[in-house]
Amino acid sequence: MLAALSTRILDADILSGRMLADADICAKEEDTLVNVFGWLGCVSAWLLFLAPMPTMRTIIRKGSVGEFSPLPYFISTLQCTMWTIYALPVITKCETQPLVTNGAAAFLELGYVLIFIRYAHPRRGLLLSLAAIVVTIAVLTTLALLVVPHLSWLPLWPDPKVTRTTTFLGWVCALFNIGMYAAPLAVVGTVIRRRSVDSMPLPLTIGCGLCSGCWTVYSLLKTPPDIFVLAPNIAGVILFAIQISVYRYYSPFCVRRAQIDGDDPERGKPTEALVSPIMASPIADSSAVE
Repeated sequence: MLAALSTRILDADILSGRMLADADICAKEEDTLVNVFGWLGCVSAWLLFLAPMPTMRTIIRKGSVGEFSPLPYFISTLQCTMWTIYALPVITKCETQPLVTNGAAAFLELGYVLIFIRYAHPRRGLLLSLAAIVVTIAVLTTLALLVVPHLSWLPLWPDPKVTRTTTFLGWVCALFNIGMYAAPLAVVGTVIRRRSVDSMPLPLTIGCGLCSGCWTVYSLLKTPPDIFVLAPNIAGVILFAIQISVYRYYSPFCVRRAQIDGDDPERGKPTEALVSPIMASPIADSSAVE
């Protein structure tokens, strides 16, 4: 027994020594610009993840979730947790900023979910949704750690130097993140249909665009570029450009000008806000990581 215990302690020491060595390598390989844009992405993502705080205060004060939808918070909890697992040093090296961003965001989003469960009536549906998320995370993580490494036919694309576990988790996280960017497209459709920008808050749209931009630059500056972080955030940048173009066309100034020219008077009709504040990090969007 003592021999087995000594072996385990020795293995733990070796693992911690490898992790410290990897941290030193990462610190040497990543230049200042990578770290600057990585931490800028962290800060911008955290600000976006803190955006629902007024909504949570309203729910707590009223003692009811009212008409607020918990869906974005459930999805964001799943996405941020998967990004956190992907960015763990034992799975993917040199992903400190995505790990910090999504680790904090996962706890924050879980807190939002628990607030919804606490003040929802009935709660059964939300509890089942939370259980489904836990099961999904457990299944995907189990596949990544125990099954995927033995699938020799699985291509190591786009980086043949990483493990199959990293490749699998990276594409899972990227697909989750890209899927979340589909929600703001519905808002763009609402703006075009109602000819009003009331459903597209400009500060939130700009914040999402800046967050995606920071993570895009971060992933491009890494050596080699992190495709899994890059892919969803390029989608975010493209979406930002579309939203800003639509906002500019249907902005109040253009509405007033069109109404003076005799355009449709319904163009400036107010509508309810539909955009979610959780669409922007890798983590997002994260958030990013992530």
